[in-house]
Amino acid sequence: MDATIATGAAALMAVRVLLDHGVLEENIVFVTIIATPLGLNTLSYAFPKVKIIVSEVDPTVNSQFHIIPGIGEFISHLLHPSTKSSLPPPTVVT
Repeated sequence: MDATIATGAAALMAVRVLLDHGVLEENIVFVTIIATPLGLNTLSYAFPKVKIIVSEVDPTVNSQFHIIPGIGEFISHLLHPSTKSSLPPPTVVT
């Protein structure tokens, strides 16, 4: 799992590691929250037998290769909840 697939570069490396350790391509399921068409195309072209599960496709990346609109500072809040940010902390629903 990777929270986002922007260009697909990290996803390619992750799949390559699994393949190098003997996992069959058809047994790999890549799960992500948000992806771009660029990232999905990159991953599926390189590894057509990998199953990809994505909850949302955002249209593009900016000049820094961040997904637009993306998930903002979600990961920073999740990993560092005491960090000051312009966004409110995430709400946990139980």
